Amino acid sequence: ISRQPSVQSTMIWTAEAVTPTDIPADLVKLSQALMERFNEKVPGENAARHIRIAESQDRHDTSLATWQNYSGGYPIHWLAPADATVKCGVAPAYGGRSGLLLGADGFNYLAPKSAGIEFLNSTGSLFAERNNVFQVVSSGKKGYPNGEGISLRHGHWRAQFRLEKEFLVADDGLTVSHRLVRQQDGQEKMRGVSTFPLHLGRCRAVCVKLDDDAWQSYAMPGNLVREMYSLPVETLAGRQTLTVAAPETGRAVQITLPAIAWERVVLSIEPEMECVRLVFAEPAGDIAKGKTSERQFRLRPLIAATGLPAVKIEPEAACKKLVYEDCFLPISKPGVWGEHTLDADADDGSALKLFNTHYEWCVQFRPDMAQFNKDKKYQIRWRVKVIPRAETGEAFWTGVYDRVKRLHRGQVQPKVAETKPTYTWYDSVVWAPNPDDYIWFGPGRFDKEKGQSAIEAVYIDKIEFEEVVEP
Repeated sequence: ISRQPSVQSTMIWTAEAVTPTDIPADLVKLSQALMERFNEKVPGENAARHIRIAESQDRHDTSLATWQNYSGGYPIHWLAPADATVKCGVAPAYGGRSGLLLGADGFNYLAPKSAGIEFLNSTGSLFAERNNVFQVVSSGKKGYPNGEGISLRHGHWRAQFRLEKEFLVADDGLTVSHRLVRQQDGQEKMRGVSTFPLHLGRCRAVCVKLDDDAWQSYAMPGNLVREMYSLPVETLAGRQTLTVAAPETGRAVQITLPAIAWERVVLSIEPEMECVRLVFAEPAGDIAKGKTSERQFRLRPLIAATGLPAVKIEPEAACKKLVYEDCFLPISKPGVWGEHTLDADADDGSALKLFNTHYEWCVQFRPDMAQFNKDKKYQIRWRVKVIPRAETGEAFWTGVYDRVKRLHRGQVQPKVAETKPTYTWYDSVVWAPNPDDYIWFGPGRFDKEKGQSAIEAVYIDKIEFEEVVEP
């Protein structure tokens, strides 16, 4: 299995399982054979054979879950109390996430092609996904007098933090509780990031309302595959609900918010994925050993939102581009090689700052292949601000690398004299989408023994992929 080519398949939430697409037939067959061996019964007993993959329980569980995924998908645990008007499907082995929230009309209000409702302790990218296997602590109606729920947890006892998730279906909504528990003392900070991928139909515009205020409209340009907006966090202070509706379909979801002073709230419209993604990022903080930090949301599907304003929607262009803001980009060794920070010069008010203490490929980005046309090539561009400290030297370097074939697919390395201290677009390479590739970026190279970096810092606002028109 380790010698197989990389598989970056799209996961689909169905009533029975979260299933992958485009898995090679030989990998499916091999995984099925492995699972059959692991499920063999001991002769004369009802128990399965005790076979271990690794000493680490996490690695063992993850390996089995991966093979289960390839051979049939991650199983679904349904929460469907008889007196509730909604149903929820949870996959404990698939990151302890939910991608199924059926309303009274049977429509799924969570995007079926997404990873599902996610919660991370993240100091890097807001859009990261981690497919950890969560253990089921309890499930059913016991302990939930007003509905049906499931409680999950993940975290080795030596980890500084343990993640806990709880899903409760009652009446006309789904309550989602996310908890961080400090298990060990250490330097790691706590920064909860909660993501809700809503499914309101295929839409290119949404309307957002806080409590009973007026609707605010967001419509994406016709030449974009996806668009991201930062909601002003100061307007969320003291608010109880946030409602997101699609003017093209009328469907909506109302989210009851926890009382948190958010660092950032992001709205991402992704029509190809039939997804409207909401991301709530908390400021970094800490809690004492043995203490718990909890945030609780409640999702209520609305079949037909009322009072929606008329929204002008641009027709879709033939040639499109994808834009990923800085919050999509991961940073290796956050706080050491770089950090996500506020920046008034950036279009969305934030940027990824790279320090001048190194020239590592500290940004290694693997975009979702489902967003790209596999028959097209794309011009990669970065919107970057370079703060120089010398007149000569390298400002930054960036390119594409095939990690399986260990092949460089091209790079650029502009000098300080070729850059500006204001945000400017810089062309990188023309790229044919390949799931084995990652796009990398680092501050400019220098001789660590004899000299210093030519820059004070490099700020990344966003990265763009534009379809190349073939002659």
